Amino acid sequence: MNHHPTIGLAWRVAVALLFASLLPSNAADLPPSGTNRIDGFVRFTNADSEIRERLGPPGNEGMSDLVIFAYTEAPQALTSTKYFSNTDPLSEPYSLTIAANDVPLTYQVYAALSLDSQTEEYWTSPRPSSPLMSNSPPATVDLDECVALLEIRYVDAAGTPVAALGGRALVVETGPPYSWRARYLSQPPGRTSNFLVVPSGVELEVAVEVDLGTDLYLDRITYSERHVVTYACDEKPVLTMTLPDTGALGKLVGNVNMVGEIELPTDGYEELLGRPVVKGAGPSGNQRYASLSAEYPGPDSTRAFSLENLVPSAVGKNWNLWTEMHLGQGYRFESFRSPGLGEGESNAGAVVDPGATTDIGDAFVMTPAWLTGTITLTGPPELPGIQSGLRGLVRSSDYDADTDNIPDAVGATGINGSYVVVKGVDELARGSTYTTAGGQAAASFEGAFNPLTSTFEGDYEAIVGMIYDQPGIWAMEGINLRIAHPGTNGAPFVEQLLYITEADPWRGLLTPGDRQVNPLNYNLAEVCLRIQSPVKFYYPRVINSYGGITNLDSHNVFRSYQAILSNASGQPYYASEATNEAVITFYVPEGSYTLQPAITTVDPDGNVSEVALPHLAISVIAGERYCLVDCLTLAITPPMCTTNFGFLASAEAQSCDGTLTNLSLTATSLKDPTVRLGYSDIRILVGSRTNLQTANGLFPEFDGFDKSLYEDILYTAVAMDANGRTATRQIVAHYDFTAPTIVCPADIDVTSPDGAGVVVNFETTATDDRPEPVLIRCDPPSGSVFPLGTTLVTCYASDLCQNTNTCSFQVTVSPPGGETCLLRIESVDGSPTQLQITWDCTGVLQSSLSVDGPWTDVIDSVSPHLVDATEPERYYRVVAPTP
Repeated sequence: MNHHPTIGLAWRVAVALLFASLLPSNAADLPPSGTNRIDGFVRFTNADSEIRERLGPPGNEGMSDLVIFAYTEAPQALTSTKYFSNTDPLSEPYSLTIAANDVPLTYQVYAALSLDSQTEEYWTSPRPSSPLMSNSPPATVDLDECVALLEIRYVDAAGTPVAALGGRALVVETGPPYSWRARYLSQPPGRTSNFLVVPSGVELEVAVEVDLGTDLYLDRITYSERHVVTYACDEKPVLTMTLPDTGALGKLVGNVNMVGEIELPTDGYEELLGRPVVKGAGPSGNQRYASLSAEYPGPDSTRAFSLENLVPSAVGKNWNLWTEMHLGQGYRFESFRSPGLGEGESNAGAVVDPGATTDIGDAFVMTPAWLTGTITLTGPPELPGIQSGLRGLVRSSDYDADTDNIPDAVGATGINGSYVVVKGVDELARGSTYTTAGGQAAASFEGAFNPLTSTFEGDYEAIVGMIYDQPGIWAMEGINLRIAHPGTNGAPFVEQLLYITEADPWRGLLTPGDRQVNPLNYNLAEVCLRIQSPVKFYYPRVINSYGGITNLDSHNVFRSYQAILSNASGQPYYASEATNEAVITFYVPEGSYTLQPAITTVDPDGNVSEVALPHLAISVIAGERYCLVDCLTLAITPPMCTTNFGFLASAEAQSCDGTLTNLSLTATSLKDPTVRLGYSDIRILVGSRTNLQTANGLFPEFDGFDKSLYEDILYTAVAMDANGRTATRQIVAHYDFTAPTIVCPADIDVTSPDGAGVVVNFETTATDDRPEPVLIRCDPPSGSVFPLGTTLVTCYASDLCQNTNTCSFQVTVSPPGGETCLLRIESVDGSPTQLQITWDCTGVLQSSLSVDGPWTDVIDSVSPHLVDATEPERYYRVVAPTP
């Protein structure tokens, strides 16, 4: 629904108690401070008696359920929604709670209506409210609609009514914002026509699909039409779909298998039939599904499939075809969708001819390739009596009551909980005629929480396969994290969904049997948001929040990623436990974020309003705990880590309404929490402030304690204001003087099968005297294409304090005959300037205008070979001579 803006964020509570005597005499009738209300009616205003009788009594096909929406435009972008059942199918009053403050806000209001016993939907057009402020009179917005009643009829070529198996319809405005206005997604089987309530006075596109046949999977045939129309109030138009004879139908057959892997017998939902499955999508929205026998616990096997009764291909539209399966047991569980025929720009679809059978053979008999890597998710250090919520990381296999190592339930995408996502790239690999377009692997991962490092340490293995076993290009899409902790043993209550994507993700070529490595490492902050509201609420949450970093992080490493916090919620979850204050705790990687809090308010009419609150901008660093409340911001400024002994630390707090009264900064040793290394405290006894900053902080070098107490220092800052709001922030700063130890592999010698570069994978290890993760970087990295000759690889290991060690080794790539060949290009002075190409092996010089070819032999070339520098840019290589 395109009326929806981005949902808005945090909650500003205006303080009205001191000024109660200044309010008007009817203040008790107004909403509490920080909220307001929009009231009105949703009504059908049609005068035509037939339309009114169909929508109202005796037809009663009008309103049965309502959702009221209200939103403000950017930059506030606030939203509120309210669902309720109505008693009158033609008219219903509503009252919606909205967020408000001291700035006048105009809300746009519209309604989504369920009609015809909830089989049909209708959206009113948005209408503006009067400007609203906290404690101003509520606004009145009536949503009056005079509609047309469209009848959609199904007939054959002779005009005889045709009974349909089912059907769908969608009505969209043809102009901006191209909003949905009406639809039905299903209709009872056997109908020869269907009614649809549509708006009047606006140009619409009506898209209709109708299904014939008796069985969804075997003989359903779908026909579709689109019409651009404009109807008047009280009009009763008829749209007739003339359905052609089915004609001769076709068939698709082929084979499916992920060679060497075991496809699991997991359940799906209605149109997936479970896994494994072959799916097809053809002209006019036609679909077919064929289930396959699973292999578990039997041996690996190739299985045939058949899709029957397919409508023939149309001009420019063949059949898309792909397979879906589940692989791997336990925490290696994976949902895989193969690349598809007919997907992307390059993949040809499957041609279906009338009355014919098309055999795609072994298109989906796939030899697997693997993308693997370690996963490290590091949170704030666990303190005495305080556990990490990261202990609650959830994966699909956490739900396996029958202990068969197959998750007991999967979502519509085939997996839930935490997993990595690898997607196919619509780009042809060298020598391939099909891309990996449409392919996706969603793979859960092994691992466990390490309390010594406050890190989830694990690894993943994403299994992929390609059409006809052709090489393909894949990319790391991101990592999805679900964390659910009940709040026991000193850990916070956490319930969240987080998705992280890299700005420059891993992207590479995978061939059947190939294995590539891509580690995932994120350093997280623990954030708790305290929501306070003058009206009772429940289900406090943060939704649709975005952020990330493109800069040097606190580890002095350049990172560029985006994190999407789709939902993080806190208690209470039930209206019977509604409160005025609640806390939401969640984890996000280091960066800057715009948070979008929301609450569910309990309204006087007994219904509830879903209220999005004003947004809240924060920045967090790795390993910190930050508990914030709207209007207060708090920062600590020591270094996160240093190799220089002794530094100054300070804290700074700001208030949006100038009510700060207290700020403190405490430093204690993690080694011995009873030792307080420093303390700074500011208290405003008269009045309040907008900003407070502690004096220059600590000189650990001169405090007289043993230096080992300063290796890990816990800083805690607390800010309070006159309204009872409190914000806290904790970080751990480190001293570290010792570089990690790094071990490179021995020199590597490989032979190129065709004289071209070769992908070389290798492993480098590092250890440190501290428990924090060590960052390892190699140049060129593992998995790179190494050219013929010898390449020096240098690897770096750095710790949190950027203490660094290096090691090196050589990778030598020999041509097919085993002879090493070095190609050198250097300039030769002269007029014009020339380039001299030399090589020291028996081989053929080739050139190309593109690094991807095509390559052609340079005729009569011997070393050295001269080329004018003014010639167009070319690429050169030396390949083994043809036997």
